[in-house]
Amino acid sequence: NYNFNDDNSLILSYGRRIDRPSYSYLDPFRYYNSQYSYLEGNPYLRPAYNNNIELKHLYKNKLSSTFYFNYTPNKYGRINIVSANSQTIATVFDNYLETFNWGLGETFYFKPTSWWESDNTARIYYSVSKSQNPNTLSSLSGFGAFLSSNNSIVLNEEKTLRSYLNFVYYFPEVNGVQRYETYYYLDFGLTALFFSKNLTISFDVEDVLKTAYNRTRTIINGINQNMEAYYDSRALSFSVSYKFGNSKNKNQRGVYDDNSSRID
Repeated sequence: NYNFNDDNSLILSYGRRIDRPSYSYLDPFRYYNSQYSYLEGNPYLRPAYNNNIELKHLYKNKLSSTFYFNYTPNKYGRINIVSANSQTIATVFDNYLETFNWGLGETFYFKPTSWWESDNTARIYYSVSKSQNPNTLSSLSGFGAFLSSNNSIVLNEEKTLRSYLNFVYYFPEVNGVQRYETYYYLDFGLTALFFSKNLTISFDVEDVLKTAYNRTRTIINGINQNMEAYYDSRALSFSVSYKFGNSKNKNQRGVYDDNSSRID
């Protein structure tokens, strides 16, 4: 970390992380979804080690510019294998991917008024994936991009009524040996405080437009595979909470410890 002055700083970081497969990925017994499809885990599946290098510039803690490089030599994933002479789809797991990712990102925080805060991120990246599994494509590469905007809005002078509006948009991208189509969603929430801010009532709607569909394309054994999945992310929630007790006396309470005098 190097500070040029009070407004500008430069950060160089390296991280190495381990990604362990879940139990279902390791379970060798077959789980049949239907008479034509089953899922089978791989007990020999190994953890994936992710290496990441990042160079970041910060300006007044409001604007962040980032360049990063990511490398995973033994990434694991699922493969839907379909044979040309069979009607059965077998979903299996394997450490078959070597992935490279380069990217540029910008994060900008601003507060144009006393009642509106906004945190915005934009990223563009390029991915290269190489496969060691003979059933899949040997390699696949391409660009991708991501946008997000998280906004908090105060609706009255007492600051007891707030709302938030969050929007996320993924452009078409490459992930492994699959191509992902456009993916986006919008979330909205409203929070109200009553009785000296002891009573909180919240109302939230996730995926308001019902657009969070996963659409992917790939080729396995020379057969085109197109998948569309929606995981019921559209949801509405309502919550009520109330704080009891006198908050003014909270910091005045103490606990006597006869060992405290022994501490130097």
